Amino acid sequence: MYASREDLINLIALSKADRVALAAQKKLDELPQRAQILAARKKRASILEKQQSVAEMRKSAEQEFAKISDEDAMLADKQSAVQATINSVHGDFRSVEAHTKELNGLQKRRSALDTQLEQVDARLEKIKAVEAQIETILSQIQVEEDAAVESFRAEGGELKAKVASAQASAAQYASTLPDELVKLYQKTAKKCAGVALGVLEGNKCSVCRSSIDESHLIDLKASRPLGVCPSCKRLLITDPPIER
Repeated sequence: MYASREDLINLIALSKADRVALAAQKKLDELPQRAQILAARKKRASILEKQQSVAEMRKSAEQEFAKISDEDAMLADKQSAVQATINSVHGDFRSVEAHTKELNGLQKRRSALDTQLEQVDARLEKIKAVEAQIETILSQIQVEEDAAVESFRAEGGELKAKVASAQASAAQYASTLPDELVKLYQKTAKKCAGVALGVLEGNKCSVCRSSIDESHLIDLKASRPLGVCPSCKRLLITDPPIER
């Protein structure tokens, strides 16, 4: 395949720029901060679900506490009323006895409610402690995520700039080449994981390192300065230009 010396020089430069861009993009895609950020967000989502569950437990406990407190307040009012009735009764032993019995029942019920209130209050304290722990964990996750994001922006920003710069250089070199050659190069790049060009080194392709038998070598040299590697199907410079 015919290509001028200048074409070969620019084709090699284009390939080098593309490889720089590919390497930088690969490094960008493999930055550990990506996994750290995703892990932090996944962990946060799980903790937020638990937080919601704990909040519902606290709401239920607070409602139970309020219900018991309301009943206790009602019984306290009733106690006062019964006690006032007892105090107002004079000489009616049976009435005093009945109201005293009622008063004792009220007191017994209030004692039971006090126990329930203590139990619910203790449960609420445990729930609040868990909520505090959750808030602490969420704060720690946020710190970890912020650090990973900041690191990713710094390191990833440099890599993105490197990718953009290399792609701009590649586009500039491509603009100097014949359209037919550029189309062939780009088609080959798509098939070959972005690396479209190799150089014949002895009897081997510089990219795939496969040995090329004599019959193929004869064909390649006949098509110089540019052929196709019989193994990896990349464009292969068989007669590299000598830099001046």
